[in-house]
Amino acid sequence: CDVYGSGYFYIPGTETCLRIGGYVRYDIGVGDVGSFDGATSADVEDGGSNDTFYKNARFTLKTWTGQETELGTLKTYTETRWNF
Repeated sequence: CDVYGSGYFYIPGTETCLRIGGYVRYDIGVGDVGSFDGATSADVEDGGSNDTFYKNARFTLKTWTGQETELGTLKTYTETRWNF
């Protein structure tokens, strides 16, 4: 799998190379509602008031694959994001 770059490994029992990546992000903001410093007046999930703060989390999963075929190299890329 070195031909595709660093981080790739063989999927057992196949000729396909796989690389997995991603990140987790969590944001918190505070301040007076309506003061344009990032606070919101309602929670996106349940509509409840959260006064002078807000929160947001994101998880992103990325995959890359590479495989040699009769027609040449076949590569794929996926990126999936979850916001909560």
